[in-house]
Amino acid sequence: MIENNDRILVGISGGKDSLTLFHLLVSLKIKAPVAFELIPVYIDPGFDNSFAKKLDSYINERYKDFHQGLVVENTDYGQVAHSDKNKENPCFL
Repeated sequence: MIENNDRILVGISGGKDSLTLFHLLVSLKIKAPVAFELIPVYIDPGFDNSFAKKLDSYINERYKDFHQGLVVENTDYGQVAHSDKNKENPCFL
């Protein structure tokens, strides 16, 4: 399914599932008969004490030779979802 020169965006949450997926794709990249690019992306929900910097350091130190760097998209989705305006159902956002 991966073709030569594909660019693959990988959503990284910091959890074991997304980190395992990224690790497996890096392993595939090393052995694959085609060249492709991995773009790890973290969507920061905007809570206090964000771990975006720690995640960035982890990904970039461990996999620096296999991608161009973690892309961090800062949002306020978490704050809006848990605000007084949205007490009924914060998960829909």
